[in-house]
Amino acid sequence: MKNSCRIFIFIVLFFGFIFSFNSCKKDVIPSLTTGAVSNITENSATFSANISDDGGSDISIRGFVWHTSANPSIESNLGFSENGTESGDFTYNIENLDDETTYFVRAYATNELGTAYGNEVSFTTNERPWNGTPCTDCETVTDIDGNVYRTASIGAQCWLVENLRTTKYNDGNQIPIITDNIEWKNSTSGAMCYYDNESDNEEDYGILYNFYAVETDKLCPEGWHVATDNEWKEMEGYVDSEYGIGNSVWDSEGWRGIDAGIKLKTNYDWLCSPDETGTDDFGFSGLPAGLREGSNGEFQRINEWGLWWSDKNADEINVYRRYLGSHENNIARFPSNPANGHSVRCIKN
Repeated sequence: MKNSCRIFIFIVLFFGFIFSFNSCKKDVIPSLTTGAVSNITENSATFSANISDDGGSDISIRGFVWHTSANPSIESNLGFSENGTESGDFTYNIENLDDETTYFVRAYATNELGTAYGNEVSFTTNERPWNGTPCTDCETVTDIDGNVYRTASIGAQCWLVENLRTTKYNDGNQIPIITDNIEWKNSTSGAMCYYDNESDNEEDYGILYNFYAVETDKLCPEGWHVATDNEWKEMEGYVDSEYGIGNSVWDSEGWRGIDAGIKLKTNYDWLCSPDETGTDDFGFSGLPAGLREGSNGEFQRINEWGLWWSDKNADEINVYRRYLGSHENNIARFPSNPANGHSVRCIKN
């Protein structure tokens, strides 16, 4: 009888201890590490991570957060992913990154107690491949604002590769920035704007200028000028596979040539199918910066249209623009409202 009582007491004490131990154990947030970033290109990369401990409760979501600033989080990021609910290893392939840009990434995992983050990992995307040949006497040019542009030798001409983005004329005077649509529509003097009035668009797409700014002859860096209608025709004839320099097709209005557009467009940022994107054979790097309508001041067609002013030839009445489209292989020449906002390319004197 005594032995039976001892056994009973032992069982009670044992299970009491187990119950007490379990009741003292607390769930915690997960434990995880962010792995090395791999497969880095100019616009993509692969993230990796491992959740070593779920913290005692089910993972409700896991993924990655990233930013160009340190310590990205769910609340502060350029983007985040959601990659399942399990513990262990997981990866994520990210695309549409900016080239030559440093990013910071952290893995995260959430359970009923909260969200935990892994260690931070940084990486830098590659430079975009470029098919151009720099001009022999000036590989880069700096404008009055300190912006540095690459140059491209195309035939006998030397072009700036990027759209102009100066906020000052080359005499140091400020170019007025107009954000209001009605004021833009009614302006008859030089003005500039950022697409959608967002200065962040300047880095990739440059600045939009009305023609009144172009005709001051003060937009481009010293020794350079806005390409004239005839200089555009020469470049178009040089790059097109069928219609050469001096062909009368370049004097017409509308869509001209056979493949000059494809050869001048970049192979990124255009909203089109892969077989319609550009090849950028000569390094011109034409981007779809959109436009600002002079008739109403509204912004249109970023990622679909690239439009550039041409300065007037000496005997010209019309003001012409060049036009690359997301679904066109050739290039257009149309008269344009001087109040429109278009991109500008400079050419060496």
